[in-house]
Amino acid sequence: MSLGQVPGRTSRIDYAVVLMLPDDCDYLAGFGVSESAELPNELVCTEIPANEYAVFSHDGHVSRLCYTFDAVMRHWLPASVSK
Repeated sequence: MSLGQVPGRTSRIDYAVVLMLPDDCDYLAGFGVSESAELPNELVCTEIPANEYAVFSHDGHVSRLCYTFDAVMRHWLPASVSK
């Protein structure tokens, strides 16, 4: 989906947020915007509170995002839980 210029966008960095819930997983794709941004109707604004989060870079094409997610779930997560 191409959004073109979005008013109030603060950078060219895109984010993917995965929320791990006890029996489910939720995924959000987005980017930073200023508080005063007037977003198009097809977008929603969600504030993510300051906290400690695991952050992973993905420099490849979006079609290869599944490989980054797989590496996190198969390698990083099990190793981090066992410590």
